[in-house]
Amino acid sequence: MSVARAMIAGTAHAATDGTGNLMTDFDGRPVLVTGASGGIGGAIVRQLVAAGADVIASSRSAGDLDALAAATGVRPLPFDLTSEDSVRGALETAPR
Repeated sequence: MSVARAMIAGTAHAATDGTGNLMTDFDGRPVLVTGASGGIGGAIVRQLVAAGADVIASSRSAGDLDALAAATGVRPLPFDLTSEDSVRGALETAPR
């Protein structure tokens, strides 16, 4: 089992396809990963990219996100998840 699937399977809010089945087809699907510049977050990002997902990676560290984006092709979106203003600002300026 991949790291991403293991992480999803271990959460109470697992992604499902509407029928209760675990969603495993990420090809072309947009996925936001918070904490993407950390060890577990980075591993999840890499697994989702390998599965074909359109990954938007977020973290407080813009520099670390830029390095992750260069290595994986993800779209970086730096913001501080604990700050409503930071989240709002990031979403208002994010490319669509």
